Amino acid sequence: MKNYKYLIFDLDDTLLDFKDNERKGLEQIFKKYNIPLEEKSLNQYQEINKALWDKLEKGNISKKDVLSKRFSEFFKLYNYEIDGQIIEDEYRNSLNSGHKIIPN
Repeated sequence: MKNYKYLIFDLDDTLLDFKDNERKGLEQIFKKYNIPLEEKSLNQYQEINKALWDKLEKGNISKKDVLSKRFSEFFKLYNYEIDGQIIEDEYRNSLNSGHKIIPN
């Protein structure tokens, strides 16, 4: 039997259902700030989030900027001026508590 020094697991959407966990986290945030959880609002968040991750991949912004700006930009659509890092911390706490396992 071969000995391995490292073993890497791909958790997100392989072992754990990240999309389910992400949705539950967003549900908590949206509910707290009275933003309707609808297809429109989810799409708006996802578009902002994706655009920022694309900028990161191109080297135009930092990961820290992605994580704080995605919420501050999204909340501006609903006339909230918020500290995106505060919302990111709340969201991250929710993500860390979720763990729906993908079957098989």
